[in-house]
Amino acid sequence: MYVKTVITIGFAIFLSSCSFSTFNLVDEGYKPKGKRIAVISGLNDDSNLFVAKMMTGALDKVSVFKSLSQEKIAKAIKDYPINIKGPYSAAYLDVDVDYSKTDVNMIKELQRKLGVDYMYVLWIPLATTSNGNVKQLHVVTQLFEFPGGKEVANGRFDVASVGGVLWRSMPTAEDDMKAAKETTEYVAKETAEKMGMLKR
Repeated sequence: MYVKTVITIGFAIFLSSCSFSTFNLVDEGYKPKGKRIAVISGLNDDSNLFVAKMMTGALDKVSVFKSLSQEKIAKAIKDYPINIKGPYSAAYLDVDVDYSKTDVNMIKELQRKLGVDYMYVLWIPLATTSNGNVKQLHVVTQLFEFPGGKEVANGRFDVASVGGVLWRSMPTAEDDMKAAKETTEYVAKETAEKMGMLKR
């Protein structure tokens, strides 16, 4: 069962108070075997696709990964973004994360269409609201290596609203867009650093 994210608003960095890491290697000392990566929206809604686009741009900026654009992904995968069974069993007051629940076979099928070395898949199964406005998006991620579909890493992070201005597909306030950019760049930098792929 997929948990649909509600319509979202602009973002702000909400990382310092997180009790979880944005990027955890499954095996410490892992060495990358390629540079081509696709950031995939794991759910078919605006907020998931928006964060996927922002993460793609952030990885391009801070890492030596060669990111596949969201436009190229959409051309290769019919009806993208699509729902992929994600690494959680419930998302009510918090996300009950279980990385074994991900539909890896579906991710393998998508990778065959894209031909990349890595698939960074993100899901936003839960949004925290206040007075009808979204205040936080709770993001869960997994990174898979190909060929084979081995899970290399996983992580979690939150993004939070700045001004509480409702939006449907893109934030409208300049501060919200700036904060979304800073949030994804922070996550991308940690990802690239731990993978040994940080741009010098």
